[in-house]
Amino acid sequence: MALFGYDQRPHNEQHPLFHWKFADDTTVSEIVPKFGASMLQDTVHDVLRWSNDNRFKLNSLKCKELKIDFRRESNLDTVSLESNGNAFEIVKSAKILGITVTNDLKWNDHVDNITTKASRRIYLLKQLKRAGIDRKSLIQFYCACIHSVLEYACQAFHSSLPAYLSDQIERVQKRVLRILFPEVLYCKALEDAGLKTLFHRCEELCSILFKQIVESNDQHKLAGLLPACNDSERYNFRTRHMFSIPNVKTKRFRNTFIMHYANKQQL
Repeated sequence: MALFGYDQRPHNEQHPLFHWKFADDTTVSEIVPKFGASMLQDTVHDVLRWSNDNRFKLNSLKCKELKIDFRRESNLDTVSLESNGNAFEIVKSAKILGITVTNDLKWNDHVDNITTKASRRIYLLKQLKRAGIDRKSLIQFYCACIHSVLEYACQAFHSSLPAYLSDQIERVQKRVLRILFPEVLYCKALEDAGLKTLFHRCEELCSILFKQIVESNDQHKLAGLLPACNDSERYNFRTRHMFSIPNVKTKRFRNTFIMHYANKQQL
């Protein structure tokens, strides 16, 4: 998997390349500065060279290329990656470690995928109920096999979801609780099951991770993404933010995990 990302920085600034490896899956990403040239093909050659040296056969036909570019005048179509004479397939969306990323950085495809996957497992829950499994065990099955799908890696997308996508995820849990507690309303079913709404559960998980990043003393792998801390002695506002929030031009960036929760932190 190869990812392109274009930004508005001048071509003489840093040109970041990133690598992710999990099991037999390798992802390479690149942020290409404005007016800059892509260096990703050189990285592909390095991967191929390493594979040949280590007698590891790379299936270039399974390699995908995802290009993300929000510039008004895009020249991404002129860039093409290839390995062993085979051009990478250019896709509009790709799944990376269970997260579906699209070239417009919207989360509709990911939400559709997780709600579809979770909904299929509701059939198993119904079968278990018909078999006479007690309600407590059914709730445990839901938490392990359905709830976990809906909240997996929610830090990556939760703060960026519009209300209708959050509601789409919540409806899956409502369906489950109607099966388990058909005689009561959703809020009462949540209380009886010892659960929270999926929205508040994801909020909790995001807040926990952000707190871990802040309190890690720069030891957390995501600590480098935090904005600079505010100078508490310089300002004497009634309410002060813990971080110096940069000027953000797009709602897309403002709603990302780090920016969203950094903006909520107060001294």
